[in-house]
Amino acid sequence: MIMNKLSLEDQTLLTCIFCGLILTAGLFLEHVIGLEPCPLCLVQRFWFFFSGVLAYVSLMHNPRYGIYPLLTIVASLAGSGYAIWHILLQFDIAQAMSCSPPIKYLSSSTDQLLKVLWDTFKGDIGCNTRHWLVPIPAWALIGFFIIGSNATLQLKRIVTNA
Repeated sequence: MIMNKLSLEDQTLLTCIFCGLILTAGLFLEHVIGLEPCPLCLVQRFWFFFSGVLAYVSLMHNPRYGIYPLLTIVASLAGSGYAIWHILLQFDIAQAMSCSPPIKYLSSSTDQLLKVLWDTFKGDIGCNTRHWLVPIPAWALIGFFIIGSNATLQLKRIVTNA
């Protein structure tokens, strides 16, 4: 397998690059294509960003410490949970049909922040729009799976070599 031939530094660098590419694709869809991201999409972007930052910190500190791949696995699992929830909301049209004001309006007050987060998780903020046959959260789920698999392989190599 090709991943076994790469050093831990190379695997970590691939995680950084992959997270950067995913975030760039999200920004491309938002600013060039014109797709307005829903709050669940933004939360998934946060988990991609956090995974990339963890990989970057691992590169700067020491990729041979097992805490970094472990935290990356946790971040990818959290992002996967949001992606799965988002997919479920998109295919359950009856529950997710409610529309509400844009996220900028809802987050204009600090009192509204907890309400926005709760409504986001419930799917009340219009996260039901699908633009393609394979929805964007499904692509995000694939991305989280790749990041988590890479981090799992890193952790396995660290534990085996310890």
